[in-house]
Amino acid sequence: MKKYFSGVLACIFCLCAAVTLGACGAKGDKGGEHTYYYDAETGNTKCVYHEEATLPLTFAFDAAKSIATVSGVAEGFDGVQIVIPSAVRDGKDGTTYPVERIGYRAIAECNTLTSVTFPARLKCIMAEAFDGCAALESLTFATDLQGNSALEEVESLAFARTGLTAVSLPGSVERIGHYAYLDCEELTTAVLPSGVKEIGNYAFSGCTALASVALPASVTEIGARVFEGCTALASVAFAEGIALSALKESTFSGCTALREITLPQQLKQMGSNVFAGCTTLASVMLPIGLENIGNAAFRGCTALETLFIPYGLTSLGGYAFDGCAALAEIRFDDEKRSWRNIVQDVVGWNGDGHSLTVRCLDGNLSYSGTALQQ
Repeated sequence: MKKYFSGVLACIFCLCAAVTLGACGAKGDKGGEHTYYYDAETGNTKCVYHEEATLPLTFAFDAAKSIATVSGVAEGFDGVQIVIPSAVRDGKDGTTYPVERIGYRAIAECNTLTSVTFPARLKCIMAEAFDGCAALESLTFATDLQGNSALEEVESLAFARTGLTAVSLPGSVERIGHYAYLDCEELTTAVLPSGVKEIGNYAFSGCTALASVALPASVTEIGARVFEGCTALASVAFAEGIALSALKESTFSGCTALREITLPQQLKQMGSNVFAGCTTLASVMLPIGLENIGNAAFRGCTALETLFIPYGLTSLGGYAFDGCAALAEIRFDDEKRSWRNIVQDVVGWNGDGHSLTVRCLDGNLSYSGTALQQ
C-alpha cells in the first residue's frame, strides 16, 4: 500500500510540473522509486505511473557501463525549467540506469530555459551541453544523504554564452574545461569549487561583467587566456598554499579594471602578455622564487609606476615593460651584475624608450629605453 501511494504522489507531481513548467523532475536522490522510462522508438520519456506526464529529454543508454546520458531535448521544447532525474528506465528491457552524463550539445540553444536542477549522481557535463542557452541563469546541484555530489568535470563550452550570473559548482568538480564559460556576459562572480585542479584555456574569457574571482588551494593549472577581456575584473584572490607554478599566455590580458594583485608564493613562470593591456594595474606583488617573466608580460600597463622583483629571477622576456610609460622604478632584490645578465640581449624590454631606474642591492642602474646610462 505504501508503494502504491508513493507512485500516485509521484505521478501527481510529474503531471503538475509538466503542465506548469514544461518539464518535470524525478523524486530525488534521497530515496523513492525512479519515475521515468525512455522509449527509444518514440523518443518519449514518460512517467512510469502516468504516461501523460512526460519529461522533455531523450536519453542514450550504455549497457556496458550501466549508465544513461541525457542526449537531447524534445522537439519544440519551450519550457523554462528542467529537472534532470537521478535515473531512467530503458523502455526496451526495463533496466534502470543512473543518469551520469549530460551529452554533447544535449540542451544547447534552448532559448527559453532559465533553470536546471542536476541529480547528485551526475558525473560529467559534456562539451557544449548548454552552449547558447542565453536565458539560463540558475543551476541547482542536488546532493546525496551525506551532502555529496558526484560531479567531476565540466567540459569545454559547457555553459558558454549563457545568462548565468555566478559560478556555483559542487566541491567535487576537479576540472573546468576550455571555454567553459566563454562570453557569459551576465556572470559577475566566480567562487570556484574547493576541489578544482585544472581550469582550461579561455574558460572565462569575455565575461565582461565578472568582477571577482576566488581560486582555491587545490588549483594546480590555469590555461592560457582564462580571464582575457574580463574588463570588470577588479579582485583576484589566490588561496593560501595554492600550488600554482605558472601563469600561461595572456591570463589576465585586457582586464582593465584590475588595479592590484598578489601572485601566489609557488609561482615560478609568468607567460607572455599575462597582464598586457591592464591599464589601471598599479600594484603587483611578485613572489620570491619567480624565475621567468615572459614576453610583453606588462605591456601597456600604463598605471604601473614601481615594481619590486624578488631574488630568483633568471629571465625577462622581450618587450616585458613596453608601453609602461609611468614605470619609473624597478627595485631588484639582487646585485647589478645579475640584472645586467638578465636583460643582456633582451629585445625592447623597456621598449618605449622612457627613463627607468633599477635599484639593486649594490647600487642603481639608469636606463633610457634599454640603453644603460653612464
